[in-house]
Amino acid sequence: MDIIKKLQLVLWVLTAVLISMPLLDHFGISYDAALRKILFLPPPEPQQGTELKPEYVEQVFGITPAVPPPQTPPSGRPAPTPQEAAQITDISQRITGLENYAAFEKNPDEITPGVPSLSVRQPVSNRVRWIGPPFGFFTGTAYRFMIYREQARVTPKITKVLDTIQGNLVLDLLPFTMVTPPDKILIMLFNNPQSYSSFTQRPPWSGASSNLASGTLFVIENSGFYPLTVHELTHLYFDGFFLPQINPLWLSEGMAVYMQSKAEKSPLVWLTRSTEKFRQGNTLPLEPFLDAQTLQSYSSGQAELWYAQAYGIVNYMLNMRTRNEFYQFCVNLKNGMPRHQALYRAYGLPFTDFDVLEKVWLHDLQKGNNARQ
Repeated sequence: MDIIKKLQLVLWVLTAVLISMPLLDHFGISYDAALRKILFLPPPEPQQGTELKPEYVEQVFGITPAVPPPQTPPSGRPAPTPQEAAQITDISQRITGLENYAAFEKNPDEITPGVPSLSVRQPVSNRVRWIGPPFGFFTGTAYRFMIYREQARVTPKITKVLDTIQGNLVLDLLPFTMVTPPDKILIMLFNNPQSYSSFTQRPPWSGASSNLASGTLFVIENSGFYPLTVHELTHLYFDGFFLPQINPLWLSEGMAVYMQSKAEKSPLVWLTRSTEKFRQGNTLPLEPFLDAQTLQSYSSGQAELWYAQAYGIVNYMLNMRTRNEFYQFCVNLKNGMPRHQALYRAYGLPFTDFDVLEKVWLHDLQKGNNARQ
């Protein structure tokens, strides 16, 4: 009798394993992540994804790299480096500033090269269905994408590249992506800024945008496509983790710029410039920075500094210890804790509030101890 019971137990275990494996695959959850949840183990550290060079992505999409025209610098001013010249030339083709710059009478400054476009912030109570493909768009599918491409067919190389981008980002964002719904993301690929702007009602220079409610990503196929896609996908996955809450703007944009910077060909000039200001003690006032939900009153230089400060603090929180503390901080915010309490519960002493975190971040930055800055 004991043997029969043991055989029954073994059969039940085998049945559970056989049923759970396709379910985990369907929901995009790794076996390791599921086992860690069952055993109450901390989330895994990010793994190394498949190497994907931006120039290869541009080649697959047929994107011609931007070539900077010859420039004659004003007398007394040094000529820009090739890296700076390339980023300045890229303004008309990629993400080049904040969403509302052109519309704000209070913000007449020129767009800051390379500063991301502010994401659209709106409550998401219910998911909405995708629209059908507009006239002139070809369709295709990838493992995690439905693809609409303007006036060009979706090739197998394109689907493979998009799946690689998504797979790498999911690894980078563990464990936040473990709770992401399994729905595919709709990605709409536009072949020029005008059609993108006409369809999305976003400025043509914003380059890319996303809609969390419908799980849709809109991107122009031009130079900067890879980092822009990573930036907006981060909003869909990372911001989606907090639903039905809306995570703080500095946290959302800081994480998106952090992931975008990993996909860039070279260090972001505007981040490097702002980091030097931070080393000299020049930062935005902490409370307005943390409370910001719009940057309408910010000048171009202030907006650049705001994005860099968001990136710097998120980068520091991610790398000063293990990723588990940062994950716990986000869980605390998702559960409705005040930010100072969420910080302390995740990181412990001395981080009793954000003014302490800011001081420690700046101290380590000035001493050269801040990784990736």
